[in-house]
Amino acid sequence: MKRFSIILVSLLIASAAMAQKGMHIAKLFDGRYRKNPHVTETHVKGAKLEPLDLSVYHSLSFNDDSQTALIEELVLRDAHDALSKEVSYQQGRLYFGFYTFYDDVDYKYIFYLNSRLKGGSTITLIYMDGIARPDKVKKMLNR
Repeated sequence: MKRFSIILVSLLIASAAMAQKGMHIAKLFDGRYRKNPHVTETHVKGAKLEPLDLSVYHSLSFNDDSQTALIEELVLRDAHDALSKEVSYQQGRLYFGFYTFYDDVDYKYIFYLNSRLKGGSTITLIYMDGIARPDKVKKMLNR
């Protein structure tokens, strides 16, 4: 049973990494933060996402500032290849970013929000992919 659990966790980590394959932010979703008490990770795949026309939803919420520079750097590197982008800067730092990518099959999205720049307490990074069009994803995020 223990061996099965190890194999299952390994497969889940591999499938999460494959979703962001080719993106700089992929390294953040490799499971390194799962035991960090300052990070909340959410990963959803499958039937629960079908009504949203998504196949992957993967988020990280950081309650400390230790990874901010790395996250921002990786998001901005991926931003260079975005089909479209909406961004806002505060105090010379990336405050908000919504990036859309398309690979002839699915849309891929990166959402970034550093609420700490406006008195909040979290830095949020979300990766999504599926057939959902950008307007549908924006509505979902605004809820």
